[in-house]
Amino acid sequence: MQRLAVSCLLISIAFSLNVGCTSWSPSDDEAVRLVKDYYLFFYSGKEVDVKILRRGKYIKEDKCYPVEFRIRPPGQEGFRKTFYFFRNEQGSVEIREFQVG
Repeated sequence: MQRLAVSCLLISIAFSLNVGCTSWSPSDDEAVRLVKDYYLFFYSGKEVDVKILRRGKYIKEDKCYPVEFRIRPPGQEGFRKTFYFFRNEQGSVEIREFQVG
């Protein structure tokens, strides 16, 4: 009976670790808020309009989620941009732009 309990405990721990590593992604509200905050500096504190266009799949090698947005600054034409969402060493969600080279 004790072996069964230990086996079940080990299986549940392995399952929870696996689920925890692969199921995290930023909520829509969190992703939009982070992108809006990112652009506040570039547009002198004016808020940009942000809409999620597409969510990519988790990139295991980089431990991040790509999310494509339509961003429309005040009084300007909108554009598309992909940001990558990841958890920093403290566990907080951060974003990064894709940069070639």
